[in-house]
Order: sequence, then C-alpha cells, then structure tokens
Amino acid sequence: MVWYRDATKKESLTVTVALDGDTMTVFYSQNFDPATGGMIEGEFKDVFVRE
Repeated sequence: MVWYRDATKKESLTVTVALDGDTMTVFYSQNFDPATGGMIEGEFKDVFVRE
C-alpha cells in the first residue's frame, strides 16, 4: 500500500499490511512526532486485533 501525504503525490510512504486471522499488523518507516511537530524515520508497527 502506498500512502500519499497530499493530492500532489510528491511525498509518499510505503506501508506493509499483514493479515493473520483476527490480527492486522501495519509496518511503516516514518511517523509523526508530536513533541517536535515533524516526521521521524525508524521502524514502526501497529497491531490491531478484532474482538
């Protein structure tokens, strides 16, 4: 999945989504840091579990 920041499509972020039963895991390499107000590089993961 490619996620575009705005309609100009100048900035994009590749997001990997993995599904396993009732669990969806999202991996990405940039995230918003509310402390600085900017984007940071790293390895990020969100896990969603359906109940």
